[in-house]
Amino acid sequence: YQLSSKDGNENAVYNDTTITYDSKNNLIRVPKDKLAVIEGLENYIVVDEDDRLLICKLENEQLIKSFVNDIKLKFGDQHL
Repeated sequence: YQLSSKDGNENAVYNDTTITYDSKNNLIRVPKDKLAVIEGLENYIVVDEDDRLLICKLENEQLIKSFVNDIKLKFGDQHL
């Protein structure tokens, strides 16, 4: 997030098919072929990739490694 280009509301958005309303300080990455509408989020990470969707508070980004470990324990490597 720190090194990303941001819009006027400090959202780092990684495709042209995302529209944000009343949202700021977010990192948003969805597939280029998917339309996303984000409303009312502040300080979140939203990542949609293949068969995975992650939504978590930006301040908790250090927990992502724990989330991945939990997924491995519960589902194996099939969703990573």
